[in-house]
Amino acid sequence: MHVSKQDAIKIYARACRSWYGSRARNVVLKRAHELQQRGDAHGAGVWHQLADEIAHADAPAQPMQRTDSAA
Repeated sequence: MHVSKQDAIKIYARACRSWYGSRARNVVLKRAHELQQRGDAHGAGVWHQLADEIAHADAPAQPMQRTDSAA
């Protein structure tokens, strides 16, 4: 079974939220910063994508907009 990088990020984001709760995004951003400081720009970029996924998943759902003219 092939797991894409984006799928892996989604899976790991879910795990991070489970492990760290509301601190998950901050923990992930700290790791991204550590990698950037070591010169691993690619690794830091992946961890930033992970932080974005956590933020996206934690964002409140937007109410659906009606597209028809009947109310």
